[in-house]
Amino acid sequence: MRAVLGGVSGGGVCMAAPFPGPAPPGARGGSGVAAGSDWRRREGSGAGAGPDWRGGAGRGGRRRCRCRCRCRAERSGPSMAAGAAGRRDPEPGPAGEKRILCVGLVCLDIISVVEAYPAEDSDTRCVSQRWQRGGNASNSCTVLALLGAPCAFMGSLAPGLAADFVLADLRRYGVDVGLAVPQAGGSLPASVVIASASRGTRTILHAHGAASGSRTIVLYDTNLPEVTARDFERVDLSQYKWIHWEARNAAEQAAMMRRVERHNRARPPAEWVRTSVEVEKPRAELLPLMGLGHVVRGGAGAGPGGGAGRGRGSGAGVGDPGPGHRGVQGRGAGAGLEQAGPVFISKDVAQHFGYRSAPEALQGLRSRVQPGATLICAWAEAGADAVGPGGELVHSDAFPPETLVDTLGAGDTFNAAVIFALSAGRSLQDALTFGCQIAGRKCGIQGFDGIV
Repeated sequence: MRAVLGGVSGGGVCMAAPFPGPAPPGARGGSGVAAGSDWRRREGSGAGAGPDWRGGAGRGGRRRCRCRCRCRAERSGPSMAAGAAGRRDPEPGPAGEKRILCVGLVCLDIISVVEAYPAEDSDTRCVSQRWQRGGNASNSCTVLALLGAPCAFMGSLAPGLAADFVLADLRRYGVDVGLAVPQAGGSLPASVVIASASRGTRTILHAHGAASGSRTIVLYDTNLPEVTARDFERVDLSQYKWIHWEARNAAEQAAMMRRVERHNRARPPAEWVRTSVEVEKPRAELLPLMGLGHVVRGGAGAGPGGGAGRGRGSGAGVGDPGPGHRGVQGRGAGAGLEQAGPVFISKDVAQHFGYRSAPEALQGLRSRVQPGATLICAWAEAGADAVGPGGELVHSDAFPPETLVDTLGAGDTFNAAVIFALSAGRSLQDALTFGCQIAGRKCGIQGFDGIV
């Protein structure tokens, strides 16, 4: 089966050329669980065994996932989250195709859809209610899988039923979870989302974040440890063509990025791992990651490491690159730009610095990324803009749906679609347009199923 990059009409660039890689074999019934049903029955066995979505109870002490994805059978245990511990890094995808790895958050979204946002201290009946797996990196994995890219998720999991639910849902889409990091304590982050059916807006009571746009976010510390650079040492980089980070614990993630940079400098261009980072929250400790969207340079006759781009953030520690940061580029003979890691910045970050549009933000923040890196900023109904490795400005209009239904995860959808297109060799303009098309498609449906 061939995955198709495109298939979305509406004035955008034609991107109907096929790309290798299977469409995810998981079910397409919806990414959430409708109220009124027992979500544990989703993958469980029949009535005699009782509703257990982990399935196969009483069959030789093993629980089997009954979805049609590529997950392996788990030994029985207290939870599937515990079963993630100790698993080896997965083999490449079908036909030897390397995976895309997303590192960041997975959480549980409890979504209540109402006709209109309720008044304070009122009693309102919901149109529908569901559990849905959330988190930026997690959502991006869902979209990548739906687009047909073999992908994997790496993030922390707490013990309990919520972690079991999100793991099962990742597997349902064919996302590899072998690198998920089970934690002994804490609790899985959870969000309570109030979605207005009449306006298409959502109000989120979330475990992490800051107020932005139409969202109201209340902070709550779950005490769940983040993935560390030591955890990342388990990753066999040769199995991945692209690694994307959702900016969270900057010092640890910077160390992860430096490991990838060392890997690339010691190998020929065909074996390099491309990287990207999303800086969504305008927290001071995260901003230096903008300067670590590394650029690898190489050329004829250059040995390993020759001409490798190195910013100030590539040494020990992170350190704010500062507004005048331009990085330090290698000047080896014959060096030519080979790999440039995109940096995604949110509208929230741009507005934090006082910018009123994406082009204005790109011009103002370009000095914070390394020369040769790509800087991308989506701006909701205004579309998205990017500045390429050579300083060229690129724009795509938005592709709004006829009816705005659900904007939850639209930014994660945009990021994933852009990464998918760039990883397939498309131009920055094509990738930006494709990202806006798929994000617009997502805003017209509940959840993610149906974006392709």
